[in-house]
Amino acid sequence: MRAVDEPAAVPRSFRFGVQAKLLAVVLLCVVVPVLTLGLFLLRRNQEVLREKVEDGLSSHLLRRQSAFDEWMRDRAQEATRWSASFVVYEGLEAFAKESPESRAARDLKSYLASLLGHYRVYESLFIVDGEGRVLTGTREEQLEDWARPLVQGEVAFDGVRLSPLRKSEILGRPTLLLLRPIPPPGSSERRGRALGYFVERFDLRELESMLAEDATDLAPAPWLLDAEGHILARAGKVVDDAGVRPFPLPPASVSSSASGGFVAQGTLPEIGPSVFGVRNLAGGFSGRLVATVPRSPS
Repeated sequence: MRAVDEPAAVPRSFRFGVQAKLLAVVLLCVVVPVLTLGLFLLRRNQEVLREKVEDGLSSHLLRRQSAFDEWMRDRAQEATRWSASFVVYEGLEAFAKESPESRAARDLKSYLASLLGHYRVYESLFIVDGEGRVLTGTREEQLEDWARPLVQGEVAFDGVRLSPLRKSEILGRPTLLLLRPIPPPGSSERRGRALGYFVERFDLRELESMLAEDATDLAPAPWLLDAEGHILARAGKVVDDAGVRPFPLPPASVSSSASGGFVAQGTLPEIGPSVFGVRNLAGGFSGRLVATVPRSPS
Protein backbone atom coordinates (compact mmCIF):
# COMPACT_ATOMS: atom_id res chain seq x y z
CA MET A 1 0.00 0.00 0.00
CA ARG A 2 1.11 3.50 -0.74
CA ALA A 3 1.88 5.59 2.25
CA VAL A 4 -0.51 8.36 2.74
CA ASP A 5 1.29 11.69 2.59
CA GLU A 6 1.07 13.58 5.84
CA PRO A 7 -0.47 17.02 5.44
CA ALA A 8 2.01 19.90 5.61
CA ALA A 9 2.01 21.81 8.90
CA VAL A 10 0.19 25.11 8.55
CA PRO A 11 1.63 27.94 10.73
CA ARG A 12 -0.89 29.13 13.23
CA SER A 13 -1.38 32.87 13.33
CA PHE A 14 -0.92 34.46 16.77
CA ARG A 15 -4.15 35.87 18.00
CA PHE A 16 -4.86 37.96 21.06
CA GLY A 17 -7.49 36.56 23.23
CA VAL A 18 -10.16 38.73 24.73
CA GLN A 19 -8.38 38.75 28.10
CA ALA A 20 -5.08 39.84 26.53
CA LYS A 21 -6.80 42.66 24.69
CA LEU A 22 -8.50 43.83 27.86
CA LEU A 23 -5.19 43.71 29.73
CA ALA A 24 -3.47 45.78 27.04
CA VAL A 25 -6.22 48.37 27.12
CA VAL A 26 -6.06 48.58 30.92
CA LEU A 27 -2.28 48.93 30.89
CA LEU A 28 -2.48 51.61 28.23
CA CYS A 29 -5.10 53.52 30.19
CA VAL A 30 -2.99 53.35 33.35
CA VAL A 31 0.56 53.80 32.06
CA VAL A 32 -0.07 56.76 29.74
CA PRO A 33 -1.73 58.97 32.39
CA VAL A 34 0.90 57.98 34.96
CA LEU A 35 3.75 58.87 32.61
CA THR A 36 2.04 62.10 31.60
CA LEU A 37 1.43 63.04 35.23
CA GLY A 38 5.00 62.11 36.14
CA LEU A 39 6.44 64.31 33.41
CA PHE A 40 4.14 67.16 34.42
CA LEU A 41 5.12 66.87 38.09
CA LEU A 42 8.82 66.69 37.20
CA ARG A 43 8.56 69.79 35.04
CA ARG A 44 6.51 71.60 37.68
CA ASN A 45 9.02 70.64 40.36
CA GLN A 46 11.82 72.12 38.26
CA GLU A 47 9.81 75.32 37.81
CA VAL A 48 9.14 75.58 41.55
CA LEU A 49 12.82 75.04 42.35
CA ARG A 50 13.83 77.63 39.76
CA GLU A 51 11.34 80.15 41.14
CA LYS A 52 12.61 79.45 44.66
CA VAL A 53 16.21 80.05 43.58
CA GLU A 54 15.26 83.25 41.75
CA ASP A 55 13.22 84.60 44.67
CA GLY A 56 15.97 83.73 47.13
CA LEU A 57 18.61 85.36 44.94
CA SER A 58 16.52 88.51 44.52
CA SER A 59 15.89 88.82 48.27
CA HIS A 60 19.55 88.19 49.07
CA LEU A 61 20.71 90.89 46.65
CA LEU A 62 18.19 93.35 48.04
CA ARG A 63 19.53 92.76 51.57
CA ARG A 64 23.14 93.08 50.42
CA GLN A 65 22.34 96.26 48.50
CA SER A 66 20.69 97.80 51.56
CA ALA A 67 23.63 96.76 53.75
CA PHE A 68 26.18 98.14 51.26
CA ASP A 69 24.38 101.47 50.86
CA GLU A 70 24.03 101.81 54.63
CA TRP A 71 27.71 100.94 55.13
CA MET A 72 28.76 103.67 52.69
CA ARG A 73 26.32 106.15 54.23
CA ASP A 74 27.82 105.53 57.67
CA ARG A 75 31.30 106.24 56.32
CA ALA A 76 30.12 109.53 54.80
CA GLN A 77 28.38 110.60 58.02
CA GLU A 78 31.48 109.84 60.06
CA ALA A 79 33.67 111.93 57.77
CA THR A 80 31.16 114.79 57.91
CA ARG A 81 31.02 114.71 61.69
CA TRP A 82 34.75 114.36 62.26
CA SER A 83 35.78 117.00 59.73
CA ALA A 84 33.66 119.64 61.50
CA SER A 85 35.68 119.37 64.72
CA PHE A 86 37.48 122.49 65.95
CA VAL A 87 40.60 120.31 66.26
CA VAL A 88 40.63 119.93 62.48
CA TYR A 89 40.28 123.66 61.85
CA GLU A 90 42.94 124.59 64.39
CA GLY A 91 45.27 122.02 62.89
CA LEU A 92 44.71 123.30 59.35
CA GLU A 93 45.39 126.83 60.55
CA ALA A 94 48.65 125.68 62.12
CA PHE A 95 49.78 124.03 58.89
CA ALA A 96 48.76 127.13 56.92
CA LYS A 97 51.13 129.10 59.17
CA GLU A 98 53.81 126.48 58.49
CA SER A 99 53.81 125.31 62.10
CA PRO A 100 53.67 121.50 61.77
CA GLU A 101 55.27 121.09 65.19
CA SER A 102 52.77 123.30 66.98
CA ARG A 103 50.42 121.99 69.63
CA ALA A 104 47.41 122.34 67.29
CA ALA A 105 49.14 120.21 64.65
CA ARG A 106 50.05 117.55 67.22
CA ASP A 107 46.49 117.57 68.56
CA LEU A 108 45.15 116.98 65.05
CA LYS A 109 47.41 113.98 64.58
CA SER A 110 46.37 112.58 67.97
CA TYR A 111 42.72 113.20 67.10
CA LEU A 112 43.03 111.12 63.93
CA ALA A 113 44.86 108.33 65.77
CA SER A 114 42.13 108.25 68.43
CA LEU A 115 39.40 107.93 65.80
CA LEU A 116 41.22 105.16 63.97
CA GLY A 117 41.60 103.23 67.21
CA HIS A 118 37.83 103.02 67.59
CA TYR A 119 36.89 102.31 63.96
CA ARG A 120 38.50 99.29 62.36
CA VAL A 121 36.71 99.88 59.05
CA TYR A 122 39.52 102.28 58.12
CA GLU A 123 43.07 101.53 57.12
CA SER A 124 44.12 105.12 57.76
CA LEU A 125 42.79 108.64 58.24
CA PHE A 126 44.57 111.75 57.01
CA ILE A 127 44.17 115.41 56.10
CA VAL A 128 45.18 116.99 52.80
CA ASP A 129 45.23 120.66 51.87
CA GLY A 130 43.26 122.18 49.01
CA GLU A 131 45.92 121.04 46.53
CA GLY A 132 45.93 117.43 47.70
CA ARG A 133 49.17 117.57 49.68
CA VAL A 134 49.09 115.41 52.80
CA LEU A 135 49.44 117.49 55.97
CA THR A 136 49.11 114.85 58.66
CA GLY A 137 47.63 111.43 59.24
CA THR A 138 47.75 108.21 61.17
CA ARG A 139 50.68 107.05 59.01
CA GLU A 140 52.74 108.17 56.04
CA GLU A 141 50.22 108.82 53.27
CA GLN A 142 49.96 110.05 49.71
CA LEU A 143 47.06 110.57 47.34
CA GLU A 144 47.09 108.29 44.31
CA ASP A 145 47.34 110.05 40.94
CA TRP A 146 43.90 108.77 39.93
CA ALA A 147 42.42 110.34 43.09
CA ARG A 148 43.87 113.82 42.56
CA PRO A 149 41.04 115.02 40.28
CA LEU A 150 38.78 114.78 43.35
CA VAL A 151 40.54 117.75 44.97
CA GLN A 152 40.69 119.98 41.91
CA GLY A 153 38.45 122.97 41.33
CA GLU A 154 35.33 123.96 43.20
CA VAL A 155 33.39 121.37 45.16
CA ALA A 156 30.09 121.13 47.02
CA PHE A 157 30.63 121.64 50.74
CA ASP A 158 27.61 119.59 51.78
CA GLY A 159 28.68 116.22 50.38
CA VAL A 160 31.53 113.76 50.10
CA ARG A 161 33.69 112.65 47.20
CA LEU A 162 34.32 108.97 46.63
CA SER A 163 37.28 107.69 44.67
CA PRO A 164 37.04 104.72 42.33
CA LEU A 165 38.06 101.38 43.82
CA ARG A 166 41.35 100.86 42.02
CA LYS A 167 44.77 99.34 42.52
CA SER A 168 47.12 101.76 44.25
CA GLU A 169 50.61 101.91 42.80
CA ILE A 170 51.71 103.28 46.16
CA LEU A 171 50.31 100.37 48.18
CA GLY A 172 50.56 97.69 45.49
CA ARG A 173 46.94 96.61 46.04
CA PRO A 174 43.40 97.94 45.56
CA THR A 175 42.12 100.73 47.77
CA LEU A 176 39.13 103.05 48.17
CA LEU A 177 39.08 106.63 49.47
CA LEU A 178 36.35 108.92 50.75
CA LEU A 179 37.09 112.65 50.90
CA ARG A 180 35.05 115.19 52.85
CA PRO A 181 35.66 118.81 51.77
CA ILE A 182 36.46 121.19 54.63
CA PRO A 183 35.00 124.64 53.83
CA PRO A 184 36.69 127.85 54.98
CA PRO A 185 35.62 128.74 58.54
CA GLY A 186 32.46 130.81 58.67
CA SER A 187 31.70 130.26 54.98
CA SER A 188 28.01 130.34 54.02
CA GLU A 189 28.66 129.29 50.44
CA ARG A 190 27.49 125.89 49.26
CA ARG A 191 30.30 125.54 46.73
CA GLY A 192 33.82 126.79 46.43
CA ARG A 193 37.43 125.82 46.88
CA ALA A 194 37.93 123.67 49.94
CA LEU A 195 40.35 124.61 52.68
CA GLY A 196 41.32 120.96 52.81
CA TYR A 197 39.90 117.45 52.84
CA PHE A 198 39.31 114.88 55.56
CA VAL A 199 40.28 111.57 53.94
CA GLU A 200 39.24 108.05 54.92
CA ARG A 201 41.10 105.10 53.42
CA PHE A 202 38.85 102.08 53.83
CA ASP A 203 40.04 98.72 55.07
CA LEU A 204 38.70 96.60 52.22
CA ARG A 205 38.66 93.50 54.41
CA GLU A 206 35.72 95.05 56.24
CA LEU A 207 33.96 95.67 52.94
CA GLU A 208 34.55 92.03 51.96
CA SER A 209 33.17 90.86 55.30
CA MET A 210 30.04 92.94 54.76
CA LEU A 211 29.52 91.52 51.25
CA ALA A 212 29.96 87.92 52.44
CA GLU A 213 27.55 88.21 55.36
CA ASP A 214 24.73 85.60 55.35
CA ALA A 215 26.14 83.93 52.20
CA THR A 216 24.96 80.40 51.34
CA ASP A 217 25.20 78.10 48.32
CA LEU A 218 21.92 79.46 46.94
CA ALA A 219 22.62 83.03 48.07
CA PRO A 220 26.36 83.48 47.51
CA ALA A 221 28.48 86.52 48.27
CA PRO A 222 27.89 88.91 45.36
CA TRP A 223 30.28 90.32 42.80
CA LEU A 224 30.80 94.08 43.01
CA LEU A 225 30.90 96.02 39.74
CA ASP A 226 31.58 99.67 39.06
CA ALA A 227 29.18 101.89 37.11
CA GLU A 228 30.68 100.72 33.79
CA GLY A 229 30.31 97.05 34.70
CA HIS A 230 33.97 96.33 35.51
CA ILE A 231 34.74 93.79 38.22
CA LEU A 232 35.79 95.19 41.60
CA ALA A 233 35.10 92.13 43.75
CA ARG A 234 34.51 88.52 42.71
CA ALA A 235 32.13 86.58 44.93
CA GLY A 236 32.75 88.97 47.82
CA LYS A 237 36.55 89.22 47.43
CA VAL A 238 38.21 92.34 46.01
CA VAL A 239 40.20 91.44 42.88
CA ASP A 240 43.77 92.60 42.37
CA ASP A 241 42.99 94.21 38.99
CA ALA A 242 39.90 96.05 40.23
CA GLY A 243 38.14 98.08 37.56
CA VAL A 244 39.92 96.46 34.60
CA ARG A 245 37.94 93.40 33.44
CA PRO A 246 34.25 93.69 32.51
CA PHE A 247 31.73 91.27 33.99
CA PRO A 248 30.28 89.05 31.22
CA LEU A 249 26.73 90.31 31.61
CA PRO A 250 24.53 89.72 28.53
CA PRO A 251 23.93 93.06 26.75
CA ALA A 252 20.16 92.58 26.83
CA SER A 253 20.20 92.30 30.61
CA VAL A 254 22.09 95.57 31.12
CA SER A 255 19.08 97.60 30.02
CA SER A 256 16.86 95.47 32.25
CA SER A 257 18.81 96.60 35.31
CA ALA A 258 17.74 100.21 34.78
CA SER A 259 14.70 99.56 36.97
CA GLY A 260 16.91 98.67 39.92
CA GLY A 261 17.41 94.94 39.59
CA PHE A 262 16.36 91.67 38.00
CA VAL A 263 16.96 87.92 38.03
CA ALA A 264 17.46 85.94 34.82
CA GLN A 265 18.95 82.75 33.39
CA GLY A 266 21.63 82.34 30.80
CA THR A 267 25.08 81.09 29.96
CA LEU A 268 27.72 83.50 31.19
CA PRO A 269 31.19 83.35 29.61
CA GLU A 270 33.78 81.80 31.97
CA ILE A 271 30.98 80.98 34.42
CA GLY A 272 28.62 78.71 32.49
CA PRO A 273 24.86 78.11 32.70
CA SER A 274 23.63 80.18 35.62
CA VAL A 275 20.77 81.83 37.38
CA PHE A 276 22.05 85.34 37.98
CA GLY A 277 20.70 88.42 39.71
CA VAL A 278 21.70 92.05 39.33
CA ARG A 279 20.97 94.87 41.78
CA ASN A 280 21.91 98.52 41.31
CA LEU A 281 23.44 100.28 44.28
CA ALA A 282 21.43 103.32 45.33
CA GLY A 283 23.86 105.19 47.59
CA GLY A 284 26.93 107.30 46.93
CA PHE A 285 28.81 104.39 45.38
CA SER A 286 27.83 103.99 41.72
CA GLY A 287 27.83 100.34 40.79
CA ARG A 288 26.02 97.01 40.86
CA LEU A 289 25.90 93.81 42.84
CA VAL A 290 25.70 90.54 40.90
CA ALA A 291 25.13 87.06 42.34
CA THR A 292 25.28 83.83 40.34
CA VAL A 293 24.10 80.29 41.08
CA PRO A 294 24.95 77.36 38.75
CA ARG A 295 21.90 76.25 36.79
CA SER A 296 21.15 72.54 36.79
CA PRO A 297 20.51 71.04 33.33
CA SER A 298 16.81 70.57 32.62
